[in-house]
Amino acid sequence: MKSFILILMLALWGALPGTALAQKVTNSSYQTLAYIKSDGTVQDASYRIIGYIKKDGTVQDANYRTIGHAGGVPKAWAAWYFFFM
Repeated sequence: MKSFILILMLALWGALPGTALAQKVTNSSYQTLAYIKSDGTVQDASYRIIGYIKKDGTVQDANYRTIGHAGGVPKAWAAWYFFFM
């Protein structure tokens, strides 16, 4: 439950204007799980690309296959739901 709350807080923080260009996603032990870049690229802790959140809300895996749609929500929320849920 603590991990869920921490990830949700990071996602909400990243949705605020003027925040950092890349958001770090950590677990309850403060270990880095992933990074969400401002261009919608989602990377794991080793900086390998695990997916993309496109401007139109399309969510793609690392091989550019569409795995869902998340229009009208911040990129951080979509990344959290599709890649860390």
